[in-house]
Amino acid sequence: MAVYLSRGVLGFAALSGLYFGIRDGIFASSLSNNPAIVPPNSEGQEGYHEYANRMAQQLGIHKTIVVMKGNNFGHLGCNLFSYQAGIEIDLEASKEVIFHMIRHELIHIKHHDFLTWTMVPVILAIFTNFILNSRFPISASFIGLGLGIISFAMLRRWTEKRAFLTTIEHASRGENEAARDWVREECSGSPSSFQQSCMSSIEKLFKPSASEIISLYEDKLKLQT
Repeated sequence: MAVYLSRGVLGFAALSGLYFGIRDGIFASSLSNNPAIVPPNSEGQEGYHEYANRMAQQLGIHKTIVVMKGNNFGHLGCNLFSYQAGIEIDLEASKEVIFHMIRHELIHIKHHDFLTWTMVPVILAIFTNFILNSRFPISASFIGLGLGIISFAMLRRWTEKRAFLTTIEHASRGENEAARDWVREECSGSPSSFQQSCMSSIEKLFKPSASEIISLYEDKLKLQT
């Protein structure tokens, strides 16, 4: 019974990962007819939509970038298969920070990071379960699932740090200062609820800490002095 239960847990996790990886990491199908989409600037000036697509072209991303309003910064899709990719922006941040973080998310899209986060842990979990199943039928599924989670955390932290480093390297001193201060302010408050506290603890496992990110900005600002 324990063997079938563990296989069911692993199977559910694998199928969920594959579903979200295909939907968001490859095709970005959730971008279609999204009410949060930021439209092109009707006044002929460069808005967030125009800036995101101009920067995408400079980075060699030859697809339409859809910009969406949200409560944070993130991305959907990669630079493979789909004809578009999406970037979520926090409109409460300053314009300098938004431009800075748009470039950050474009780095993720260029390197297919969403696809990597999803597919590599799933494949590793399935492969580990397959190899260990003959000798350790009960624990194989949990070992596979554990390795999948660990690999996801390592990949997520590494790609986040790479995106920050690349963005910082090509940003002006003013943008880096604004982004550093925004990171410091975002992470200075205490969670207002138990749910937010739990989410904050989980995020710390899969992303570089605020102190790590701020140190990246400080190191670059010292060189720019």
